[in-house]
Amino acid sequence: VVAIILVVAAIKSSKPKRDPNIDMIGNSVIADLDLNRVDTVIVAGAASTTTIERGEHGWTIKEKHGYPADFEKVRANVIELAELKVADVIDLPPAEHARLGIGEPSAERDAKKITLKGGGNVLGALILGKEHTKQSAAAEGYGGYPDGRYLMPAGGDHVFRVAKALTSYSDKPIDWVDTDLLNVSRSDLEALAITGA
Repeated sequence: VVAIILVVAAIKSSKPKRDPNIDMIGNSVIADLDLNRVDTVIVAGAASTTTIERGEHGWTIKEKHGYPADFEKVRANVIELAELKVADVIDLPPAEHARLGIGEPSAERDAKKITLKGGGNVLGALILGKEHTKQSAAAEGYGGYPDGRYLMPAGGDHVFRVAKALTSYSDKPIDWVDTDLLNVSRSDLEALAITGA
């Protein structure tokens, strides 16, 4: 009996321990994000910040004095964040996060922080780091191409790689403006007023 117990114990102890990071792969980066609650999107960079708010006049840009934002762009980007899945977990100590561009945006670090709010509460926040580049299999001399990005949930402990490059999250307000409003038919134009300070 003692021999059997020792054999069973030896077998159990010899089994490789499961890596807890593997369990995170395939999970949503922002867990349980309710898209219908999102009423504010903030994109902060080293040089500027863009705040896009949903109100009685639709989605507007705070830094542009309430000028309408491009609804389709806002919608597509928020959905993209909600659908982001963890492709890989990067096991690095915090001191090495800067190597992947992970950290608060600053003059030394070209990172972006995206915050989604609803009713004044933070529903999710991500820090976007460097792009992940896939090396080309073509002839030598050709570079790689971005096929993902490193990021970390704000206040989180793990750096993730996702399979999307996330290139459309500009911190410049002008990049979110609804340009269709500037297309006025010549026949509809009756007067033009230009006012200064």
